[in-house]
Parts: sequence; structure tokens; C-alpha cells
Amino acid sequence: MKSILKRFVAVILVLFICMSVFATDVQTLLEEARKASREVQGYERTRENAYLVKRESEVEGTKVTVKSGTTASADAVFIGSTDGTGNTVSVVFPEIGDNIFITTGMNVSNIYLSKSAALDVTPTVSVQKNFNLKTYEDTRTDIQDKITDIQAEYSYESGMISFENAFYQAVINIIKAQSSISQAEREYIRTKSEYEASVKAGFIREGSLTALKTEMSIESSLASIESSKESLENLLLSFKNKYGIEYTDVTEVREPSVEITPSSEKSSSVRLAELALESAKQEYEAKNGHASVITASASLSPEVSFDSNMKYSQTVLGAALSAGFTDDNWTVSASLSDSIDFESAISPVLTVSGKWTNDDSRPKTDEIAIKKLANTVLEKQAALTEALNKYEETLAGLQVSADDYRASLAQLKVRQNYNDRYLEAALEQFASGLCKERDLEDALYEVEEDEKDALILSLQGLIIENNIKLLNI
Repeated sequence: MKSILKRFVAVILVLFICMSVFATDVQTLLEEARKASREVQGYERTRENAYLVKRESEVEGTKVTVKSGTTASADAVFIGSTDGTGNTVSVVFPEIGDNIFITTGMNVSNIYLSKSAALDVTPTVSVQKNFNLKTYEDTRTDIQDKITDIQAEYSYESGMISFENAFYQAVINIIKAQSSISQAEREYIRTKSEYEASVKAGFIREGSLTALKTEMSIESSLASIESSKESLENLLLSFKNKYGIEYTDVTEVREPSVEITPSSEKSSSVRLAELALESAKQEYEAKNGHASVITASASLSPEVSFDSNMKYSQTVLGAALSAGFTDDNWTVSASLSDSIDFESAISPVLTVSGKWTNDDSRPKTDEIAIKKLANTVLEKQAALTEALNKYEETLAGLQVSADDYRASLAQLKVRQNYNDRYLEAALEQFASGLCKERDLEDALYEVEEDEKDALILSLQGLIIENNIKLLNI
């Protein structure tokens, strides 16, 4: 009796030592899976590409235009010429500051081989500033940038959470499969031992119907065990293929946090719906609203003539200032220009023009477009309401899941406390010969199953925690 007791005590000690020395934290295993998984790498690349596309759209490239045009002549000394604007290169730079544009260019004309002028070169530079006077605030570009940011971040975070939840579920399935095999093997060994003992004691005669039925049940249990082991092997192989690492038995899982703090303003779906509504409103205002524009610009264009020895022979400086105001019904503009020949007098030219109309009617196409945009605003408002309702429904469902988890955890702790006390009492009574070895085996088995159930419940809690996190991303 004492030797049997020592064996049980030794088994229990070995189990606890193995759990502490060879314990595998699920978070450590998850981190290894993240590093090895191509799926995670794909989420990271997708997020990075989304931000790169945004940066690409923000950086407007410098625009370069080249134009050429010549006319042929029978004169052998005349190679070609242009009308003064034929051979040109213009460069439009990206917007600087708030609606400030700079354009530079060069025109080459009058190309000769004679000893007179060889060519005329006219470089130009102009600066233009637009002042948009609108009755509404146009932030459509900023809104689209926010939408891009939210979509990119949500896609990444939701992908990572989906990866983690699938990982936790895979671990749960493996633990359950291992537990089922342990239970089936225990029942198989016990049934077989009891049958052999009954045959030996003469309670069951070999070859009888009862014996045949029992033997068939034992063989069926054995086949079921082998099938369950194959299923476990498939789960382990699937785990390795999906996550790129070998599965190590999990013995530690942190305590989940399933507290829910409602915050619809943090929800990506709600925020996207709000931004979509704001964008639709601004699209409507841009089409239906009132906008005036003031434009101011200045330019310089020196014209330099070179002789056949590439020495300049004449220089003319062109300069211009202009301003304009455009409203729905009228336009007014003024410009002052001068072509300054340093060998003659200055002769400025002032030009003033204006236009007014009392025609406030809109084309039918504009009226239809405005109506469609107004309907779009209503649709986006309905979509926002739907997003808020869906948030509340999801929140309620998660609250139920969290409550169920807490109730299951409380029940598990009660059962663990009872089974731990039962094992302690069984050990003492077994030492005194007051209980059977089978009772002690049962007590030890229940404690082991409690540990597996605790792991499974904690993993399920982590899935709920992730779903709560996803709700407020």
C-alpha cells in the first residue's frame, strides 16, 4: 500500500515539476508564430503600401513640357525659324504653400547660319497666387487622407487580431484533442482491466455473449483512440504549416481582460461613416455653394539675342503684373505689362476688362448633379445611423460573451477548489487504506482535467478580449 502511495505522490511531483520547468507561455508561442508567419508579413506589407500610396499622392511631381516647331526655307543660309513660341520648354513646379504656383520656361527662336543673329532666347518665370473665397470650408483632401489612414490601420489591426484568434483557437483544438485521447485511453485501460479481472474471477466466461460484446466494445474503443490520434497529428501538422513552427504544449496563459468600455467614437466603422457623410456634404456644397476667386500673378521674360559668335547683341526685358476677381455673375481683371528695350524708351501697357451677367440659371445637368449629391448626403446619414446601430449590437453581443466567460470562470474555480481538496483527502485516506487506488486515480485525473479546462477557458477569454479590442479600433 505504501509503495502505491509513493508512486502516486511521485507522479504528482513529476507533473508539477514538468509544468514549471518545461512550461510554455502561449504568448511566447504566439510571438514565434508572428515572426514565422507569411500572413503577418503580408499584413505589414499591405499597411506599408497603403501609406506609400498616400505619400505618392501627396507629392505632386514637377511637370515638364517640351514643344518644337520649325519652318523650312529654300534659302541655303536659312536653316529654320519659329513663330516665337515654337521651340519651348516649360516647367510647372508643385504647389508651394497655399495655392502658390511657380512656372519657368524657355523659348528658342530665329535660328540662322548667317553672320547676323544666330538665335533668340527668352527665359520666363511667373508666380501666381490664388485666393479662394468660399462660403464653406473645403477639407475634402484632409478627409480622404483620414479615411486612408483609418482604413490602413484597421485593415492591419483586424488582420492581426484575426491571426491571433485563429492561433488561440488552433491551440484550443489541440488541447481538446489531447484531452479526448487521454480520457479515451483511461476508459479503455479501465474497461479492459475490469474485463480481464472478471474473466479471471469467473464472473464472465470467455466465449459467452457478454464476453464477445465486451471485447467488441474494447476493440472499438481502441480503434477510436487510434483515429483520435490521427486527428491530433493532422491538427499538429496543420498548425506547423499555418504558423511555421512546431507546436509546444501550452501550460501557461495570462488572465484575459474582458472589461468593456463603450466608445463608439473610437470605432473605425463609425468614424469612416462620419467622414463619408462629411465628404458627401462638402461635395454637395462644392457643387451648390458660392465661391469667388482672386488671382494675382507676376512674370518676367528677358529676351536675349546672340550673334554667330554666341555674344549677345540685344536684350529686351518683358515684365507683367495682373490681378483678377471672379464671382458667379461677373469677372473683372487688370494687367500691366511692359517690354523694356534698354536701347529705347519704356512703354508700359495697362489693360482692364470686365464681364457681368444676370443669368443665374443653372444647366439641367448641374441641377441633376446637385440633386444626386443631396441624395448621397441622405444615404451617408443613413449609413452612419446603421454603423452606430451595428456598433451597439456588437457591443451587446460582446457583453453577453464577457458575462458568460466570467460565469464559467467562477464555476471552474469552485470545481478546482473542490477537486484539489478531494485529491488531498484521497491521498490521506489511501495511505490509511480507506479508499481504493481507483478513487485516487480518479481524483488525480480530475485535477489534470481542471488544468486543461482552465487553459481552454483562458484562451477563449483572450479571443473575447481581442474582439472587444477590435470593436474600438
